[in-house]
Amino acid sequence: MRARSLVGGGDVDGAPQTGTIRLTIDAAVQRAAYRGLRAAGRRGAVAALDPATGAILALASYPTYNPNRYATFDPARLERVERRLGAAPGTPLLNRALQRTYPPGAAFQIVTAAAALGRGGHTPLTKVSVPAGAPGSPTACSGTRMALARAFAASCGTAFGRLGAELRPGVLREQAEGFGFNAGDLTVPLRVAPSVYPARLDRAGSAPAAIGRGGVRATPLGLAMTAAAVANGGALMRPYLVQEVRLADGTSVEGARVAQYRRPISLGVAGELAAMLAEAARPGGAAENVALPGVEVAAMGSPAAPMTGPLGPAAFGERILGLAEPPVAGAHGRAGAVPRLWCRRARWRRMWWGRVWWGRMWWRRNPRRRCWSRSRPPTGR
Repeated sequence: MRARSLVGGGDVDGAPQTGTIRLTIDAAVQRAAYRGLRAAGRRGAVAALDPATGAILALASYPTYNPNRYATFDPARLERVERRLGAAPGTPLLNRALQRTYPPGAAFQIVTAAAALGRGGHTPLTKVSVPAGAPGSPTACSGTRMALARAFAASCGTAFGRLGAELRPGVLREQAEGFGFNAGDLTVPLRVAPSVYPARLDRAGSAPAAIGRGGVRATPLGLAMTAAAVANGGALMRPYLVQEVRLADGTSVEGARVAQYRRPISLGVAGELAAMLAEAARPGGAAENVALPGVEVAAMGSPAAPMTGPLGPAAFGERILGLAEPPVAGAHGRAGAVPRLWCRRARWRRMWWGRVWWGRMWWRRNPRRRCWSRSRPPTGR
């Protein structure tokens, strides 16, 4: 991207002073995000982050416009372009990834689970009540008691609504604010509309809020930040869009500053959440439709009926929040074991710890491979 008069203002010796701005956007990721939105044919947005640094890899909004229309110094033409795009259907000038908030729905259950694990004294094995849901709820959520990890993988909204009501008042709001909700200071450097968690909710109001309704709203970037904090071992990095600014002579004017923004959860809670998200993306989980061949995916989705409201049916689509990392070759264990192998990966700066969860399932260290393999089949499901 070329920019005129980056510093000093005006021309120098009759020549325009220019520079180069290098963004963090990955062209392939941005292209895939936009094509996916266009293929769906519905208004929406996609935001993708590098969890370890906070670099924004994609910011796609649909419908959009061609920015080359603004590449003119003719005031009359600029005014016509602005007027035409401002009146266009779908408000293409609105950057929905940064400036529009949506009800997060099932994706907010990550925040609720984090509050229960980190501040509510729960573990993935803790039994939670699953009241009978409305028509269209997952069949796995049949009005019983089950492990928190299993209710999470099946996206049992009634369980998390009950859990939100049972948590100590203010715990859910504090956890949401730890992930960046209600923060009005975030810029990338474009200003980001704050994701909202309502203040002073009573117990009855906390139940719908715990499943991403009841006044809770989030930007696509805000949801990406939630996922990134889990992937980065609990450390939420400050998102940024500009990698470097250089003058025409190659002088660097500004560079990216990688910095931690918040730490909403501990390393242990992040590992538990990541394992629960991975289970949700496996066959039988709420996000099984986003599974990729040869890739271990961690995701959250809702198989329930689309949510309706002032934005219309399923205004935010099927609220999928996902992460993926390269597969690990090989697995070992006893006959009948589900082949899973998790290894220490310096890039993600975290480790999958062998905490017992979801039935009698445990992990055994393999010192030669520096990996942990599940050595016995899960039971008690």
